Amino acid sequence: MLGIENYPIFILTSFLLAITPGPDILYVLSRGLDAGKKSALAAAAGFSLGNIFHLFLMLLGISALIKAHPILFTGIKYAGALYLAYLGIMIWRSAKGKISAETGTNDNKSNWVVFRQSILANMLNPKVITFFLALFPQFVLPGTESTTGPIIILGLTFILITWLVFSSVGFFAGKLGDILKNRPEYAVYISKSAGVILLLLAISLIFT
Repeated sequence: MLGIENYPIFILTSFLLAITPGPDILYVLSRGLDAGKKSALAAAAGFSLGNIFHLFLMLLGISALIKAHPILFTGIKYAGALYLAYLGIMIWRSAKGKISAETGTNDNKSNWVVFRQSILANMLNPKVITFFLALFPQFVLPGTESTTGPIIILGLTFILITWLVFSSVGFFAGKLGDILKNRPEYAVYISKSAGVILLLLAISLIFT
């Protein structure tokens, strides 16, 4: 298939990776529980579309350059960790009623902010760089004259699968979040827990 081999295995692998707990899917989950369905779906779209950035980096050879230079890779890693910590702190603050335009409301403006946050968080995730470099070439048919076409197809497939998985998680988390809005005691606990999870993920990223 257009220079691709074992395409069904790639689809299955992408699905398994998408549902594996990580900063992206946990942020989508926390947005749903903390701010409702629309916010979670905005986060899902942001994290999914952010992979287009990594796809271009790979096609241009920049991903390999970053991975080959520890200083660049480490710099991205620390920037990503700091941004995750920032998001965690903002969600924690929303639990105390200090909801700003950056985190807590469920209007169109705040959803747009969540969408942008998610794209940036994905762009600053060095694990995505490593994932693209390690996985995609394994499914390009040996002897293919140009790998650009197969890589684009694999990348778009991964983005679609990620969006479907994240949107499903966000939808159900958002439905639960909408219910919890009427139970302030639970909503506060959920917000604080989500903030702590993101902070722990930030620390984990630093030591990975």
